[in-house]
Amino acid sequence: MQEIKQTKKKRRKRELITEFPERKDPNKREFAPGWKFAVHDAFKDALDIKLTTVVTKKEDGTKKEEKIWTQGAAFSFSEGDVIHKNPDGQLTNNHDNADPHIFIQVNKAAPTVDETLGYVKFQVFTQTNNPFSITNDDVYDCNQREFVRLLKTGVFTPLGSNNDIIIKMGINEIENAIVYYSRNAKKQPFKVTIKKDQDLVYVNCDCPLGLEKKLCRHKINAMRGDRENKSSLTSEETIEQLRKLFCNSSSARNFLEDEWRKLREFSHSFPGNEDEIQNRRKRIGMALANGFENTIEGPHYFNIRSWEENRIPLADNLYAPVLFKYTDSDGETTEREVTVFEIFSNNSNFYLYGYCHLRHGMRTFALNRIDTVYFSSLSLNKDKIDLLNDVKKQIPNIIIG
Repeated sequence: MQEIKQTKKKRRKRELITEFPERKDPNKREFAPGWKFAVHDAFKDALDIKLTTVVTKKEDGTKKEEKIWTQGAAFSFSEGDVIHKNPDGQLTNNHDNADPHIFIQVNKAAPTVDETLGYVKFQVFTQTNNPFSITNDDVYDCNQREFVRLLKTGVFTPLGSNNDIIIKMGINEIENAIVYYSRNAKKQPFKVTIKKDQDLVYVNCDCPLGLEKKLCRHKINAMRGDRENKSSLTSEETIEQLRKLFCNSSSARNFLEDEWRKLREFSHSFPGNEDEIQNRRKRIGMALANGFENTIEGPHYFNIRSWEENRIPLADNLYAPVLFKYTDSDGETTEREVTVFEIFSNNSNFYLYGYCHLRHGMRTFALNRIDTVYFSSLSLNKDKIDLLNDVKKQIPNIIIG
């Protein structure tokens, strides 16, 4: 097992992608708990889990060295690696329609180096009804991070594709997945995969927090069917699927919103208690990742297309650059510079529609979430009057600057 020394330049995490149990028998391998494939502890190097010398300073000023397991992101599965579905790696008799035995063999690979994610070319082999006969499926290519995701969840995205492939692990295995791509600044978007098995939903993300099964912002975006923070890879059809699955009356959505609110309140009250904040993130994330019962009571889901088609314009063809403070559904307030093109109503609520310069796109803003409106010198007088009249008429207490 390779041993390294922690440095500021090469910072590693103490939280591991998986906690391998300690070996009770030195000759018997232990396996990553909860993973779809039986990844044993001999693959620690490939998972970039390494014994690291960490130096800490004690209260008396002296330094203390200790060796701990740490996590990096330089995954390095290599040619010849074989990973079985079953821990014993045995091909079992399949005459009784039992789940098939599956194993993966890596044909060619390159490790993760710095920002390059490497690649893995591999085959999936499946046992047929004859215990001495196996069939090999197609050859796949993916990066090293996606290969680790496959071993953990049974799902991966091939190179050059935006669609997930789910390896069927058994006769009753989930076959459908919804994939939401969450915007990630200028980098590759993070991918949230939602699998449904009857009333259970499994929500996982490939971001660093998601790989640790913690709650992350991308899972929240996906479960809300968030259009504002989605990547262009996420279709409108996907948004509607998510809003139907996680409507406001679904148990998983209510659990998410309630626990997210509690976590934010705790973080605000105890910002220095990072360990407990991360523990709470993990408890929420694991509840969603490991299968959460999602039942729906009450009204049907919110249909965004129907809602937009039923809008009633109050003033359109405007050109009114304004500045205002806006509080979103999370209670977070931001300052928005918006060029307003339309004011409309829908179901007795009132909205501004225009180009948001903060988000670089067209956005809709609920008037009752706007605090103060300031007009730019570029606003036309006629548009100012129209906007003032309509806004003041519907929200009398709003402040116009």
